[in-house]
Amino acid sequence: MRNMQRGINLFSLSIALAVVAVVAAASAPAYQRNTRQWAVARSAQGLVAGLHLARSSAAARSLPVAVSQTDAPGHCGTTSSASAGWQLFVENTITTPPRFDAADALLQAHTLPGTVLLRATRPAVTYWPTARAATTATFVLCDRRNLAPARVVIVSQTGRPRLGTRLADGTLPDCTHG
Repeated sequence: MRNMQRGINLFSLSIALAVVAVVAAASAPAYQRNTRQWAVARSAQGLVAGLHLARSSAAARSLPVAVSQTDAPGHCGTTSSASAGWQLFVENTITTPPRFDAADALLQAHTLPGTVLLRATRPAVTYWPTARAATTATFVLCDRRNLAPARVVIVSQTGRPRLGTRLADGTLPDCTHG
């Protein structure tokens, strides 16, 4: 019997590497889109959890609890412009709009991934210790490059957050301006 050589030659290896490169190049945009969609969805779910925590904390502590947009922990935004995170705190010194200061207790601070941007109709939402007492607001979480669909969190007057993809009037949010 003849000796048969086993293994692969350089030509076969080159073809296999070329096929892998084509598949990787074709799947990269889909991977990036999926990663950005996951970041927006995860951020929206985190905000909803924070709003639920604020609502229950206000009732448990008998003090108002605020959720505000922020660009740095301990620093509330004063407008409803885009921000890179949110925080919730017990508002011992009541201000309008809510502003975190030395007398307040920071309960949670959340920095959004660099690809996600947060916009809201108000710079902060306050949960009061009485039932059915909160500030209404709409939060929109957008992908900075508009590669993933936005998520919308709507806070009702009773303080219950609702997660969706459309604004209260049924329209899609505009994430084209950063």
